Amino acid sequence: MISIDNREDIIKLLEDDSIILIDVRTKKEYEFGHLDNAINIDVLCDNFAEYISKFDKDKNYFIYCASGVRSKNASNIMKALNFKYINNSKFGYDEIMKIIQLRGKQN
Repeated sequence: MISIDNREDIIKLLEDDSIILIDVRTKKEYEFGHLDNAINIDVLCDNFAEYISKFDKDKNYFIYCASGVRSKNASNIMKALNFKYINNSKFGYDEIMKIIQLRGKQN
């Protein structure tokens, strides 16, 4: 598991089409706003481990939530399920959106 704690790595991950984005916030939070192409799986739901275990364990995942706490929990569950490539964001959704917006202004 890799903890993503700098803006440059966030941008690199979001620009990589092979990365699968997993939003582990609630459905309501997800509906309010989410990263493009992100899959919503609420880590607080009772069947998170069962649901996520059906995903390909050899793919590369980028996990995020609102503040970094739930994404760390989800990443730990995925690690216990033998997922190989987990990128856990220490940045929450709002901060990631700010990083994206700043990147757009720099280009």
